[in-house]
Amino acid sequence: MNSLDTKITGMAFRCRADAALGFEHVDEGSKRVTGYTHADLVETGMICLPDLVAPAGRDAVRRQIQDAINRQGSFAIPFSMLTKDRTQTDGLLIGQGMYSGPLTITGIEGYILRMQTPVQSSSGLSTEMYDRIGHVPSDDHIANPEKGSEKRIRIPEPDPEAMSGLISGVRNSLQLLEQVIRMKAAAAATTPVEIRDLQAFTYTLDAHYQNVSIPLGSDRIPACAYFRAITSNFSELFADQLNQVTVTTHCEDDQTMEADASIPVGMMVTELLINCVRHAFIPGEAGRIELWFTRENDMYNLEVRDSGRGLPDEVSNGQQMGNGLTMVETLAMQVSGTVHFSNDKGAKVRISFPEISP
Repeated sequence: MNSLDTKITGMAFRCRADAALGFEHVDEGSKRVTGYTHADLVETGMICLPDLVAPAGRDAVRRQIQDAINRQGSFAIPFSMLTKDRTQTDGLLIGQGMYSGPLTITGIEGYILRMQTPVQSSSGLSTEMYDRIGHVPSDDHIANPEKGSEKRIRIPEPDPEAMSGLISGVRNSLQLLEQVIRMKAAAAATTPVEIRDLQAFTYTLDAHYQNVSIPLGSDRIPACAYFRAITSNFSELFADQLNQVTVTTHCEDDQTMEADASIPVGMMVTELLINCVRHAFIPGEAGRIELWFTRENDMYNLEVRDSGRGLPDEVSNGQQMGNGLTMVETLAMQVSGTVHFSNDKGAKVRISFPEISP
């Protein structure tokens, strides 16, 4: 038993039963298991349950959790865990749904176990891990739930017409929210910076849903159109502050990216653009803000540059950052990315993140 205890650590959790699977509670074991504190997982809301799973395994883990919820049973899912320091290690996710009635799910609770062994197999889980739980899941078993002794519920494919209506409804809700924000701003003597920032993030969400439906049902979005929509909305919203500052987007017209990554990436871009307009230039000064998006092999590179005064030394050397840039780093974790701050004839922030494996 002692040798087992030295190899396995665990934590209890409870999360919401929504698309994000955001954490509502974690115990003190979260730091040992994931590297994230209670504040990281619960208070900020930036790191959710799927973010602890290596990108290649996220869809499979979601499917198996959904299977368990459909049959109101429990689940025990071996997976490749992605910790705060971006280390991958074997994990085991055990849990069940929480129900307030026969058809009403209120949350998911369970345990996450971390196995202190390196990932060895191409599937992301070591042979030793499978030996411990006595089961080796296969893609065939997931794709054909009738096979095997355990009955599984097949999740139906989304209906394109229903998805189109859903996306339209979301966009209408965002536009209504933006109108409310405008009315609140008009009622104030001056527009508080927080209200304008909220407008910018709302525009970015709308740009996401506008592009995710082209073509409908695709798991990718046209990246260049998405980023151009963000910078165009930003230029219009902050026109009075940009004055003689130009905002340009540089990317290949046919470049695409995963829809799952587009919201956190769009939020990072929006925050960096806001940071440029707030801190880069003296009021009335001419200058430029540039967004560059490229891909090298299986890595995406996103850069936001300006020709202004540059980042303070304590930011460029990583010693101290404000809330906005801290948020950028937290969002980068959601796409397994890294952030590099530097000065090169102005401030430059480079975010690199991998293609999500199919």
